[in-house]
Amino acid sequence: MQVRLAAIRPETSRVKSFRLEEVGGSALASAAAGAHIRLTLPLPEGPAARAYSVWRAGSEIWISVQREAGGRGGSAYLHDQAAVGDVLPASLPPNGFPLVPGAGTSLLIAGGIGITPILAMAQSLAAAGADFHVHYTVRDWANAALFAALAEVAGDRLSFNCDGGDPRRGLPLDAVLANPAPDRHVYVCGPGPLIDAVVQTAQRRGWPSAQIHSERFAAAPSAPSDAPQGFDVILARNGARYSIGPTETILDVVLAAGHDPLYSCQAGSCGLCVTPIISSTGALEHRDVFLSSAQKAAGDRLCLCVSRMTAGELVLDL
Repeated sequence: MQVRLAAIRPETSRVKSFRLEEVGGSALASAAAGAHIRLTLPLPEGPAARAYSVWRAGSEIWISVQREAGGRGGSAYLHDQAAVGDVLPASLPPNGFPLVPGAGTSLLIAGGIGITPILAMAQSLAAAGADFHVHYTVRDWANAALFAALAEVAGDRLSFNCDGGDPRRGLPLDAVLANPAPDRHVYVCGPGPLIDAVVQTAQRRGWPSAQIHSERFAAAPSAPSDAPQGFDVILARNGARYSIGPTETILDVVLAAGHDPLYSCQAGSCGLCVTPIISSTGALEHRDVFLSSAQKAAGDRLCLCVSRMTAGELVLDL
């Protein structure tokens, strides 16, 4: 698939939106709420894939990208070099943050640029006549990207909050999550502290884990080994062996070798790159936020994009 940048517009001082048009195809129109598009960007160090949540304006498909000073170059490229008319290779990975069909009520919670998949969900639910409410929190009004589009679709089902960077002025999560029910689901996307607070409050309030859905754009801080070491990975399906350096990820190495595993976020949050482990001779370091504590303890799978082993040999079902 290829997409053309049909329009570019600023949303805030740090966020730009890009309208995408598929070149010679119609697959992009099938992207559901919560889905990403994976763009291959011509970065200085070589082509690199980056995933962005899609949202809609009528029949138009858009992404919104926040420039990250400490990012991996994708946001800087799109903000500083991308131009209307540019054509980029693209693909649609499986949706790692979908709406649950038939939910009675959906609570949608967004912080900052986490509004992008939440806006898409609100649009989908509104079109279906489903019951939902959106809680959108930002540091200040100047950072409220896509507020107009959200207000248009949500109307009085939108609660907006500016906390000024003060956690005491944050969302009243105890009240927002006060009434769990079998047909209610909560979806949250945004900064790690917001997601952690929503998940912890929901669990304390009695929400089953299966009814709490989250997506974050960066992995939670992990506790890596004091002196990261290299290790070997063997792909069981063809016997290929690769050495993973102390600063490399398994995903980076297998992609460079020409393999094409499923992946999207590259931050340990979406779960698309979770791969079964056949055997391992070292201690695993799970640096993702997707697997549960029980799944990590079982040691039978890991996220290729962030997790690793302290040393030894790791055989993967790949």
